[in-house]
Amino acid sequence: MSHKWVSELFVGVRGGNRASLSRAITVVESSKRSAQRRQLLRQVNDHIVSTRPKTLRLGISGGPGAGKSTFIEAFGMNLIDKYDKKVAVLAIDPSSAINGGSILADKTRMANLSRHPMAFIRPSPSNGYVGGVTQTTSAHTIRNAIALCESAGYDVIIVETVGVGQSEYEVSYLCDVMGLLVAPSGGDEIQAIKKGIIEMANIIIVTKSDGDLVRHARKMSAEIMSATKFINYGERPVVMRCSALTRDGIDEVWTQMQALAQSEDKKMEKRREQRVKHLKIVSIEAMEQEGPRMRFNQNFFSFINNIQLTPAFMELLKKHPCQYMISDIMNFKDTTKKCRIFSEFTRERSHCNLLADMLEESGQRDKANELREYNTSERLREYTNDIELGLSTLLP
Repeated sequence: MSHKWVSELFVGVRGGNRASLSRAITVVESSKRSAQRRQLLRQVNDHIVSTRPKTLRLGISGGPGAGKSTFIEAFGMNLIDKYDKKVAVLAIDPSSAINGGSILADKTRMANLSRHPMAFIRPSPSNGYVGGVTQTTSAHTIRNAIALCESAGYDVIIVETVGVGQSEYEVSYLCDVMGLLVAPSGGDEIQAIKKGIIEMANIIIVTKSDGDLVRHARKMSAEIMSATKFINYGERPVVMRCSALTRDGIDEVWTQMQALAQSEDKKMEKRREQRVKHLKIVSIEAMEQEGPRMRFNQNFFSFINNIQLTPAFMELLKKHPCQYMISDIMNFKDTTKKCRIFSEFTRERSHCNLLADMLEESGQRDKANELREYNTSERLREYTNDIELGLSTLLP
């Protein structure tokens, strides 16, 4: 896979090609931290930072049998037919605890939506990971997949979780609005008081409010409204009823979700807070090692802050084997510039040692010794890539 192939792939993604989008998500889902994956993430990140697409990210969660897939199909088709929205669905399917396989059947359940040219559905296995999303997507890939969908021009991105219990609410940290689906006759009001996912929901939707279940749905919604009075919410969740079968209440749910997302400025501020949380997760993962690497990563931010990009150091950098990247790096602000230098210029041990020599020659001996100490660890990993990508999205 050449670098040219990656650029052509991202051009296809930006053009709205669903096959290119699927291939791109496969690349970022890969556990192999290849140079091509890194290049694709950079292009996606730079595109999102420069264009700031006005999208709405929705998280849909709920217990098994709550009607998540049926609701999403009816909801998505309604958005396309009535509001001319492009809809992307990232569906997480449970994995077998015995053989590790997944059926990935959510796309099959959404037959009409999956065939529509203005919709995109991507199922992924959970790999036995709790939290409602997948282990490969929990901190990194689901966020990158959302960014890819936004780059492809989708207006609404829906993240559907596996059927979850009260404690699995990680998806709420990835979305603008968190919706919890509850089936009628799904438990008494004590269930609603149990802390966990119901505390994180912005909107609670009682599904299957049609036919003989209308009476039960009304009773369930009233019980939830009563029970949620006893929980200390920042904002009390909205409780609504709808039917995916008859589409009653679907328009009202969409209107309420838009209202909950609030203004574009507030939505961007919430996403910024989510990126900070994501960056902390990445940093913690980077620190789960021993010896010099652990100490280096614990002090990475102070290391970056205290580096001086002096004229002497930048002049020496022109002699580095990775000097061809300097012209692109110079377009960024200082913090991102430093991160990219100490990400890209240290991929190989020899390159890392050479960079340390340049730091010392420019009068930054202490920092040069820190970098050399890191370079003595047995496993040289891509320790700054995710940190650097996260930082660049936080900068104005």
